[in-house]
Amino acid sequence: MGSTPILVVHNAASETTTVFSRGLRGRTLTFQSGKQGAVDSLIDHETKSRWNAYGDCVAGKLKGQKLDTIVPLPSFWFAWAEFYPDTEIYRGHQE
Repeated sequence: MGSTPILVVHNAASETTTVFSRGLRGRTLTFQSGKQGAVDSLIDHETKSRWNAYGDCVAGKLKGQKLDTIVPLPSFWFAWAEFYPDTEIYRGHQE
């Protein structure tokens, strides 16, 4: 099994899901959902920088940086949950 910390982002507006490595500049970033106006975004705990759903840092200390995209293998949630029971799920803002 791999040991790369990942971030899975689902963009409801475009119905796309993207996977990124959370590693950047020798550290592992952790994220929380943020909201700016009507646009959902992510904020990393380490620098409080704001990221979009495409892995681009758009504001803050890391502005201009990009997370590495990981191309996942298709799978079903029940299979993923069985093999990765420690997966954390965060439900973003609901309107």
